[in-house]
Amino acid sequence: DFDDWFASIQLERYLSQSRASGIAEVIRQIRHQAAVND
Repeated sequence: DFDDWFASIQLERYLSQSRASGIAEVIRQIRHQAAVND
């Protein structure tokens, strides 16, 4: 079914975006901690 396929593509894209932004946020916090500790 095309709709199911399209929905799965959209979900995959959303998950990869949210994962990437989550990783970026973690990196930003780690850098902040390093700056505070320095």
